[in-house]
Amino acid sequence: MSEKEQDVAMAGTEESSAEAKTVKKVEDHPPAVADASTSTQDKEAEVKKEEVKKEEGDAAKADDDKEKSKDEKESVVEAKDDKEDTNKNNTNNSKESWDHSNRKVMVLNCLKFLDKRRLTKMVNSWVAGCKGQVEVKKTKKPPTDSWVVVTLGHESQVPILINYIHDNQCTNKKGDRLRAIPANQVDAASEQKINQMENGNERPNKRRHDDNNTADDSLSKRQRGMQQRRAPEPEPHVITEEEIKNAMIPLWRNTYPEQIDHKQKDMIKKCAMKVVKEIKSKFRDLQKEAKRNKHRKPVKPYAWLNGIRPIVMEDVIPARSMVRNKCEFTFGYRYVQAETKDSIGTPASTNNNDKVKETTTTEATDQDVEMKKEETTQDSSGTTEKQSQPANEEATKQEESTAETSSNSDAKTDGAPEAKAEETNTAETPADASNTQKDTTNNNDNDETKIPLKKIPSVGAMARGWSGGVSHPKCCPNIPSEACAVIDIVEEFLQTCPMPPYNAKTHTGFWRTLTVRSSRRTNQCMLIFMHAPLSGGAGSKDSSDVDNYEPEVFEKEKERLMGMITDKDLPVTIPPSTWLQTEEDAAKNTPTTIRVTSIFFQEFGGISMPTPEHPVQHAYGDKFLQEKLGKCTFQISPGAFFQVNTETAELLYQIAADKVKEVATDKPEGTLCFDVCCGTGTIGLTLMKEGVVGKVVGVDISAPAIDDAKANATLNGFGPSSDDNKEQNETTRWVAARAEHVMNAELKRAREAGNFEKVVAIVDPARDGLHFDVLKHIRGFSQIDRIVYVSCNPTGSLTKDAAALCTPASKRYRGRPFKPTFAQPVDMFPYSHHCELVMVFDRLSDDELGEDELKREDR
Repeated sequence: MSEKEQDVAMAGTEESSAEAKTVKKVEDHPPAVADASTSTQDKEAEVKKEEVKKEEGDAAKADDDKEKSKDEKESVVEAKDDKEDTNKNNTNNSKESWDHSNRKVMVLNCLKFLDKRRLTKMVNSWVAGCKGQVEVKKTKKPPTDSWVVVTLGHESQVPILINYIHDNQCTNKKGDRLRAIPANQVDAASEQKINQMENGNERPNKRRHDDNNTADDSLSKRQRGMQQRRAPEPEPHVITEEEIKNAMIPLWRNTYPEQIDHKQKDMIKKCAMKVVKEIKSKFRDLQKEAKRNKHRKPVKPYAWLNGIRPIVMEDVIPARSMVRNKCEFTFGYRYVQAETKDSIGTPASTNNNDKVKETTTTEATDQDVEMKKEETTQDSSGTTEKQSQPANEEATKQEESTAETSSNSDAKTDGAPEAKAEETNTAETPADASNTQKDTTNNNDNDETKIPLKKIPSVGAMARGWSGGVSHPKCCPNIPSEACAVIDIVEEFLQTCPMPPYNAKTHTGFWRTLTVRSSRRTNQCMLIFMHAPLSGGAGSKDSSDVDNYEPEVFEKEKERLMGMITDKDLPVTIPPSTWLQTEEDAAKNTPTTIRVTSIFFQEFGGISMPTPEHPVQHAYGDKFLQEKLGKCTFQISPGAFFQVNTETAELLYQIAADKVKEVATDKPEGTLCFDVCCGTGTIGLTLMKEGVVGKVVGVDISAPAIDDAKANATLNGFGPSSDDNKEQNETTRWVAARAEHVMNAELKRAREAGNFEKVVAIVDPARDGLHFDVLKHIRGFSQIDRIVYVSCNPTGSLTKDAAALCTPASKRYRGRPFKPTFAQPVDMFPYSHHCELVMVFDRLSDDELGEDELKREDR
């Protein structure tokens, strides 16, 4: 049917419907006079026709109006939907539409959950800072958004407030910078920039869900770790001194007073407040359990927890010395520039000169390196300087200073170690075709200088992790100069050694770690070289290139290494003026040279690290290192623990002795000290030497450390007695075992003796803290009224142990609880975030415990 026929059909339908309506209307309303004349009927018929036409017109008009109103409603709904879509696009999720007012300022990067009181306080601080030049009319803060809109009295006040926030670097409670912009500049086009500003100032530990985040949230933590380990190694380059310092001494940019202030805040927030929070959480758990169990009475928090500062943290005691007496270094590879003189040492004897010539010709097979060397030899006046100029000036300074400290060697002898490093590096990085690599580390915008790098075997610190090689730590002020001198000698030895460094990824290679222990008070130095078995490391079994070194070769190389180390004294650099002593005072107590007095070798074929009891092979000199600390002299074996900062450790032990003396009896014979994790007996023997206690019982897991403790007791006049009743007359007792295994038996032995009025426990655990069995036995031994806790991890394991000691008694931890009464941090590790802490725990008295706890204790 055509369109014209459709229109005709529709018109006919409308006419028929109109006629039907007219007939019905006529039937419903009959004429009033039936017998009227014909003229009257005709007139009435005409009137009726007019009325019908009028009604038909009204009906058509009504239909048109109805359709028109329907179309208008649909258009209104569509317009409303379009407006809502526009508003959604112009706003960020839950944000309301912006109010474009010239009197409003938007402040970004505020805290999302900020109550009204804190918001008012923050805004009032801005007004006070502007010194009355700004008048705030209204403040708006959405509940879950990180921005605030401030309405000011006049638009001229907007730049004043914005400049104040930016110039004074206003921050939120977390320390993040605030950003202020005029509210009328915030539109849909600038939404993306605002989000970038907020995300760019997020805290570093917060995960960012942006396009630059390559981490897959669907992966678990273990899978992401494996993905990172499988990632390609970073591009090789010469590590600068700034990178080394950032990794090893992160606080090197701060002055020492700033470091002390930083550590003081950490001790308050991350230790004292964290301990209180952990203890209060235990009480909340007990209260929830009491609500579920009607037979269990609720336990109220102790009164000491309700104070403003339940734990008073004393000021950090600064370090007396910045230099460590123990340093551990790792064997590996590092990159140096090919053209310039690096820190590669000269071979030990002239017999290696033949190898130099051979390896030099082998190295010349690389065409790029050959062309580079020819260009540098042809024009030594200016061309060499241009080609070898590094992009990073700090790398140049590092190269020059390293070359000056190395031994005097000519340009020919430097070629042999480089080629030898190529041979030893083949096992570690098979994909490398040559030992010389190209690195474009130039920051210039116009041109780029390609600097060839050489990978040489070395020993040092892992500033860039396991995959970043090793670095020389001479730029770090906490590394002693004698340790740096040992590194130079060992690196010189490695250039011609046929045994390569150990590869921690493939577990192949030979040389693993080097430990340097030195004492400037006794002028002694001990070296411990850890290496893989001659048959190769643990990864050699799964590799086609199995390491298999002849014993004769190892003995020959070992003798050569010891000869190079003991041939000359190690120079000692006098430390600069510090915060507690001048350079003149330091020169009086510091020797000019130190000689290596002990050398040990340790064979270990495992993957991680050996235990302290792992055997060592004595190769040269004395079997122990002697150190003076306070009034005592101690001997230290290779595997024993000893504080890494001797001068500051004297302050640490003196604090512990003073706290024991506060509760000790007038006569030392009436006080017994339990020294848990005693090491070489330093704290216990210091108490004996100070006349604070009459007997010390020391327990440690390390058998070499206990042997040292026994020898140190004899060395300081507290050895075993020669009387018949030896057990009763001995003043020291040392047990080599796990503390949780023997603590109960040792406490029973002390209880049976019964001739001690006071018993004090001193614990100095490792970073993992105390075992729960040790805590259970110490807390359950009622005679122990004071615990002196020396923690090297105050922000971690100490909080867990403090909660176990200070919470109400339970089936697991019986006995009356303790409370912390003293906290003294000591800076044992300058330039780092770590700090040592002495915390004292005392038993609660009857008044502090409460009636309910006393009744439960009587049961």
